[in-house]
Amino acid sequence: MLAHDQMPIEAHAKALSLTGVTEHKTSQEFVRSIQVSAASGTRSTILLLMLVGLAHPSALRARADQNENTVKIMTQNVDAGTDFGYLTGQVAFLQGVDMTFQEINASNIAFRAALLASEIAHKLPALVGLQEVTLWRTGALHLSATPPSATVVLYDQQNLLLAALAAHLANYTPVAVQTLTDVEVPVIAIGKDVRFTDQNVVLVRTDLRQQLALLNIQMHQFKDQSVLPTPAGNIPILRGWISVDAHVQGNLLRFVTTHLETSADPVTQLKQANELVQALNSEDNPPVVLCGDFNADADTPNSTIAAILKGGFTDAWPTLHPLEPGFTIPLYVEDNRSPPPFTVNSTPSHRIDLVFVRDLRTTRIHLIGNQVSPPWPSDHAGLVASVPIDQ
Repeated sequence: MLAHDQMPIEAHAKALSLTGVTEHKTSQEFVRSIQVSAASGTRSTILLLMLVGLAHPSALRARADQNENTVKIMTQNVDAGTDFGYLTGQVAFLQGVDMTFQEINASNIAFRAALLASEIAHKLPALVGLQEVTLWRTGALHLSATPPSATVVLYDQQNLLLAALAAHLANYTPVAVQTLTDVEVPVIAIGKDVRFTDQNVVLVRTDLRQQLALLNIQMHQFKDQSVLPTPAGNIPILRGWISVDAHVQGNLLRFVTTHLETSADPVTQLKQANELVQALNSEDNPPVVLCGDFNADADTPNSTIAAILKGGFTDAWPTLHPLEPGFTIPLYVEDNRSPPPFTVNSTPSHRIDLVFVRDLRTTRIHLIGNQVSPPWPSDHAGLVASVPIDQ
């Protein structure tokens, strides 16, 4: 998101705990050999990953897709259910925590997951990059700072989405799950701690086993992170990126998804963009599809977008739709100051969810989940793009 996407948590030392440890996970069922060097950011090497499919109706649609000789990709910010605005000083901290908890429960997370699954099942992208895939958990109340320890799942957006996809007979599995910011706070009104865990995720279709193989899955935290000062100390807002090398019918492309810092900290956002571009311009630089929530409006002059374009990337949307705005956010505004209902419908006015390509071209790109009236899968529209595989 824009400034709302920052996770500001002002807390007394006794009311907050945080871990900066990043978990890197892959779907072991589909990986034969993995070497992961997570904390250092060293490249993870996957010797071979072959996808095992089932004979579902989506396999028939898969063959139809391949007749177009393209690979279809998607990006989507899933929406955690809050922008954490109640924790920025609108009200006292503990009251803000309670209001945030109410907002999360009112945000229809499971229903929105079902809506998103319907969009994915209809478009059937081969690779899906997801940002802000949140895991909400509860646990025993702690009024002193401790490492996050709540384990009772309240909402798991990844598992809800996968279950809904299965109900649509759409075959997807996560091949990379990157855990980022992990924070736990007390909710006095319910007598429990609530834990927020932010994740980037890449899903892949498992019914393309004869057309698609994945190698070299990497997950990195950005070296430069925004921090939020609190009485408990500076809290790092962890951001990162995932890349996957996809061999599609003998052709190689690198699929990358990221979630950059918000416009509330443009200096850190630019440093993250520069770090990403530099990493993707290494010596073994195959054609790249770079997508995600960049938190920078591509239709407004800014240093972040300029850095990506300077790195040799092309913004797919204006290339194919030069006369269409392509706004992705906000479909609704969260943290309404006079809840309920916590959210207010809005007209999208910024294009921050983007697809860039380098040494590739896109033949199609369109918005999804952006219908005129609610309900919406997320406050962000998603993007689906088609890339020829024989370029």
